[in-house]
Amino acid sequence: MNKDKISFNLMLSLFWIVVVGFLTYAYIQQSSSVARLKSQVSSLKTQVSRKADTTLACRVSGGWKAGQFSRYSIQVEGMERSSILHLPKDFVRGQYYPVVFFYVGKGGDAMQGAYKYNVNDLPAIVVYGEPLVGRDGVTAWDGAPYESSADDIAYTNALIGRLKQDLCINQSRIYAVGMSNGGGFAAYMSCKAPGQFAAIAIISGAMYPPEDDCNPQQQVPILNVHGTADTVIPYGGWEARKLPPIDNWMDMRAKYAGCEAKPYTREPTQNFTETVWNKCHKGVEIQNIRVNGGVHAWGNVSNDVIWRFLWQFSLPPQH
Repeated sequence: MNKDKISFNLMLSLFWIVVVGFLTYAYIQQSSSVARLKSQVSSLKTQVSRKADTTLACRVSGGWKAGQFSRYSIQVEGMERSSILHLPKDFVRGQYYPVVFFYVGKGGDAMQGAYKYNVNDLPAIVVYGEPLVGRDGVTAWDGAPYESSADDIAYTNALIGRLKQDLCINQSRIYAVGMSNGGGFAAYMSCKAPGQFAAIAIISGAMYPPEDDCNPQQQVPILNVHGTADTVIPYGGWEARKLPPIDNWMDMRAKYAGCEAKPYTREPTQNFTETVWNKCHKGVEIQNIRVNGGVHAWGNVSNDVIWRFLWQFSLPPQH
């Protein structure tokens, strides 16, 4: 009996040694996973704030405050033009940030853009452009038949130049995002001001054709999102208004970007059909998200989807 008792106690001790060892190993692995996750998060934050050129000094002027909107005015062609700036919630003076220009749709304004679309949640300095009144008596951007007489490309260029003076912006990561007429303007700028943006995103865009072909030497990556039930800017186009079918327009831009003839298509859900041209000249990617049953509205895809696309691309460092 004594031998049996000793053997039992020995086995029990070995059992608990194994259990404690397993729990200790699991704890170490969990701690290691948490540490790796924290490291990845820290790395992402570093990427977001990394400056475009380490040889440039970063100077910030003005009383900027994190997470707040500020009215921002500049002189363009002898006229005062304004916009609204939003700084990230974790904004730190001296750190470099990407910039997202947001262009609202026809009849909208910068204030509407700032409070309606939640683009300010992106980890970037967001510039909400202020359009001027066009030929239809409501605000509109360049590139549409109802545009104003102002040069909105000059306005955008002036804003970028001023931002370089007033804030620490990552000049390799300047992006444009637009809704409806604003999306059409982002597309228009990719034709008329190539090399200004690292990538653009168009939501329910009105892609009126420019006066000449849109085939600049420097193509820009494009994410386009459009609903098949859009009655304002129909997915299948509108001949009377010279609005092209979305699929035709995307094919054209892919051709200009030197993409392979056949894109690949995926359907992550029954609501979305994604067509991607990812083998294009100089790393450009063209992507179309057809929202099956989607209407003329923001939010058919999340802002995170838009941001993940934009963040893939950057311009060469500027000196």
